[in-house]
Amino acid sequence: MDYERALNVLGLNPGFTEEELKSAYRTLINKYHPDRYENSKDKDEMIKKTQEVNAARDYLKKHHKFHNQNTSQSTSDLEKYIKQKEQELVNLIAFDQKKYQPSTKIINIFITLKLLLDTFHLELTIAKSKADVDYTFEIYMKRIKNKFHELETEFFKENHIDKYNIKENINYDCNLQEFYEQLLKIKEKYSKENIIKKKLEEETLKYKDYAGYKDIKKLIEVCIKNTLITIRNNGFNYTPKDIDNMHQEILECFQIYHNLKQKISKLEEVISGIDDNKIKINYSKLVLDFYAGSSLSDIEKRIAEIEKEIEKYEQEKQQKKAFEQNKQEIENIYKSLIDRYSNALKQCNINNNYDAIIYYNDLIKELLTLFRKGYQEFEELDYFKLFNLIGFSNVENDHMVIESIITNRSTQSKNNFIFIKKHADYYGQCNSFYIVDTEKMEIGRVRCKEDKNVTKVQYYGHISHDELEGQYMSLEEFLDKSVYVGESRRLLSGNIVELLYQMGEYKLYIEDGIFCICLNTPIIEIDYYKKTSPDEFKDREYVYSQIEKQIRKTVRAAYYDYQNSNKYSFDDINPDNNNKKRK
Repeated sequence: MDYERALNVLGLNPGFTEEELKSAYRTLINKYHPDRYENSKDKDEMIKKTQEVNAARDYLKKHHKFHNQNTSQSTSDLEKYIKQKEQELVNLIAFDQKKYQPSTKIINIFITLKLLLDTFHLELTIAKSKADVDYTFEIYMKRIKNKFHELETEFFKENHIDKYNIKENINYDCNLQEFYEQLLKIKEKYSKENIIKKKLEEETLKYKDYAGYKDIKKLIEVCIKNTLITIRNNGFNYTPKDIDNMHQEILECFQIYHNLKQKISKLEEVISGIDDNKIKINYSKLVLDFYAGSSLSDIEKRIAEIEKEIEKYEQEKQQKKAFEQNKQEIENIYKSLIDRYSNALKQCNINNNYDAIIYYNDLIKELLTLFRKGYQEFEELDYFKLFNLIGFSNVENDHMVIESIITNRSTQSKNNFIFIKKHADYYGQCNSFYIVDTEKMEIGRVRCKEDKNVTKVQYYGHISHDELEGQYMSLEEFLDKSVYVGESRRLLSGNIVELLYQMGEYKLYIEDGIFCICLNTPIIEIDYYKKTSPDEFKDREYVYSQIEKQIRKTVRAAYYDYQNSNKYSFDDINPDNNNKKRK
């Protein structure tokens, strides 16, 4: 507020007198008083205007020098009496809003009470006797008491209190703060929400004797809160069914809690015999979160994850145990293989058979690679026994043995025929999966979307183990390392409706009902975005099975394009046939 603005608000000229200031202020306050308006929006607007008028008056009284003031005149008895009456009204409407935090509508009533005090002060400026002061005082006391009644009505409405059910007498001959505290006590006793809440709490008292009550107390409070919300939405009219539903929810919480507790106890027995720090740390965190009140659904999910970790640990333990038992025999096979290779090379040198030397070098390199992989992955002894069939004397026989070793090794892993290329051939390559015949080590590319849903299989031919390992990633590995993103992470281009998993620059999403993988694809925001977030997509095994089903369907559809091909047959690109051979 500045001097010029204050003059404009009150409509005064720079040389105004004190009487002109009082007159302008009184006129505007009466004009803008909220009680003159019925519409709530108008009332709010008038409250703002009166506040601006008050600010302008206060500013001018402080900064304007009145030339017609008689500063030397002593305060008369009438002025003292006026100040006394004003102070009585100030004390009457005093209220600590921070302490009680009332609603906005009730705060507006408090503001109008303060405006009444301002207009009372203006009225007294023209009082000529104590009788005039008393008369004005009585008028404003009635107006203030009317505001008390208005406050009471609004308070009862907000807190769903039926006035006719109240047995206590309300005292209106008190100040505003004392009056409001009376209303709070009435709310505690007669509010429909409080009455129903107490009833719900009484209904749940019996659960205090149930085992596990302290651990799921917060969940019981949530059940009470949810039931209260339902009843409130129905206008505080409730039926026995509402209570029964609450009890059913609470009993289900107890059932889930005890089931989880039993699972945790069983896990403790298992983990006590496990020598794996990661599993033990995860279990310790699980127990702490369980008794700290974490959501039961989250606990259940984490128990399942730890159970999978234990299962994997036990499998590896059994593999290691079996490997240790057969370690000596495996080393003997390795030594025998090297000896036979050395003897074959000596014979080649004697006969000057350089072509055979090159063949044997390539052969031993491939065999050692397979041996190393088997050694690291704890394969069964039968896998290594196949190496004893390599004689370094019959090329055709050696090739057959290598194929047998590769076939035997490929049967150890499940669903390993879907792969993703680690590096795109060009910027923006996407929508591609690769299928690998793990018996023949041949690879083909499946275009999941091309030219408006026209599927296509491009079969490449042979691929080595090293090339597959170096340039491609299995879909299982991608899902294991990726993070579930969900529906609202980003908007993608085209008709993409769901981004499911993400690992680095890789994104697995659904486009037109088809699972697609993309690498380094630019993100384009679009206006249309359909949300879909089925819970089953969070299950990686489910996602894998759906993609596997999709790829198989694509390959079968491509059969008709390839059945007349001279180079490849349907058997070459049909993963189902590969699985039959493995069995």
